[in-house]
Amino acid sequence: MPLIVLDAGHGGANPGATYKGRKESEDALALTLAVGSILEENGVDVYYTRTTDIYESPYQKAQEGNEVGGDYFVSIHRNSSPYPNQYSGVESLVYNRYGAAARMAYNINAGLEQGAKLEEMAGESGGERKTESGGAEQHKYAGGTGRSGIYQYGCGQRTL
Repeated sequence: MPLIVLDAGHGGANPGATYKGRKESEDALALTLAVGSILEENGVDVYYTRTTDIYESPYQKAQEGNEVGGDYFVSIHRNSSPYPNQYSGVESLVYNRYGAAARMAYNINAGLEQGAKLEEMAGESGGERKTESGGAEQHKYAGGTGRSGIYQYGCGQRTL
């Protein structure tokens, strides 16, 4: 079974994006712990870069991922904007657009997009959603596998 390194973006003195008292660091941590729990319940080995509100640099997190021998490194963030409902959707940045990393990003986006469609059908959505994949992950995970990604979610005023 592969080892998945889950990174909750920001933390500690670095709250990331904020909106009406909400902090990206707290939202990302809550989502990361929930995703990790689901993965663990399904027999997947998970390593968390943080489980509390602490800050480590992206370099430190990458080092941790490398040291534990992670097969995949997933960093979860929440974008925001000063303008209401300017953005919505999911953005995935992957180290390698082909192979396992690309398949993982595609599957995550498809699942999130499907969840958004179900919310829209139930009348709970705050607007149009789109899914983007591709791009280049810069330095979050310096592992030799090239299996890393940053997942941005919950943009604008949308609640989790």
